[in-house]
Amino acid sequence: MLISMLPGPGLYTLYGENFKKTKDRAKYLLERLYKEKIVSEDKKKDIISEIDDMDDVKAQVPESSFIVDSIWHEIDQKQAKGLKTIETSLCKNFQTITEKTIRAINTEDTKSQVMVLVTKPKTNEIVALAGSQSFKKDQYNRVYRMRRPVGSLVKPFVYWLAFDHNSDLEKDSTLIDKPITIEIVGAKNWTPSNYDRKFEDEVELQAALFRSRNVPTVWLAKENNLLEPLSKLLKPVSLNQKPVWSWVLGTVELTPMEVSSLYGLFYSDSISKPKVVSKLNYTLRTKNYSPAIEKHQTELNFSNGYKVKELLKNTVNTDGGTAKTAFASIPENIRKEISGKTGTTTNGRDSWFAAMVNDYLFLCWQGVEEKGSRLTGASGAAQICRDIIWQVPKY
Repeated sequence: MLISMLPGPGLYTLYGENFKKTKDRAKYLLERLYKEKIVSEDKKKDIISEIDDMDDVKAQVPESSFIVDSIWHEIDQKQAKGLKTIETSLCKNFQTITEKTIRAINTEDTKSQVMVLVTKPKTNEIVALAGSQSFKKDQYNRVYRMRRPVGSLVKPFVYWLAFDHNSDLEKDSTLIDKPITIEIVGAKNWTPSNYDRKFEDEVELQAALFRSRNVPTVWLAKENNLLEPLSKLLKPVSLNQKPVWSWVLGTVELTPMEVSSLYGLFYSDSISKPKVVSKLNYTLRTKNYSPAIEKHQTELNFSNGYKVKELLKNTVNTDGGTAKTAFASIPENIRKEISGKTGTTTNGRDSWFAAMVNDYLFLCWQGVEEKGSRLTGASGAAQICRDIIWQVPKY
């Protein structure tokens, strides 16, 4: 049964409404094993009989179960002993809006899943989260467990590092938009392309960022030798993945918590994971416990980060911006405060959007874990973020 869940741990579960899909897939895999003569016919029949006898367990749980699950990601059994109450940083208003918004999304047509994480990076607080569209149907908490390529969400940090390493760069500097091939020792050479498969010879730096042009970004990174600085920056969150040049376009795989930690650099000088638990209160202890925040200092120039953050406002406010159309319905007074970045993986299986609005960071993901429609940052995640942002009355 566990093996049958591997293609999509959100689609195939051991309990809830998707349990029947898991059982059907397990039978399919058994049939394949039988045809390959790995299991006998009698063994196949015995296992299928056991699967049929398993009761479907309907997960009659409230949506707050994702909150409970998230708490268990932050505390252990030892900390839970003698626990009286748990104080969290969640905002009821944000949480309600988040759950209401994602429940209204039509994910059936695209066969996709969703995830939302809203934080206050200055205080390392999680104010709202949803690991899937509905805990009742999908118990896989993507906020903590999902590790996926981040696509163009990494580009703001490439440009930030470029400003740090080349003082001559300005927002109107010219970048190259011509074919480039990077030689990879011991592997196939890498020739990146733009999303539209076209080249423009030259493009302004700020336009390359808000239009999310791949090739100019690679030229920028190569000419300024940014792979090593990027690798150093990502080290606290990349789990010792081997750095390769395609990282500058987001092939590095991160969890939503790690992406949120990285974008927290626009608010502070260190990488630190946001927390949902703010305080643990115990029955017999005189001293209660507040979880410590682990911080990883960086050498980034914060003023250049502010410059990049301002440029990212073009993503939703300027013609040609990758999320301009998606955010067109947002009132201008709100839209002008949004610094955003879309992220799309090569095969269209991952759609990301990160939005910084004053003290808040909104991170949304919509993706396909098995077979489904292609998505882009603008067609998927950006629209989820938009629908949450405009409902929040003030920031």
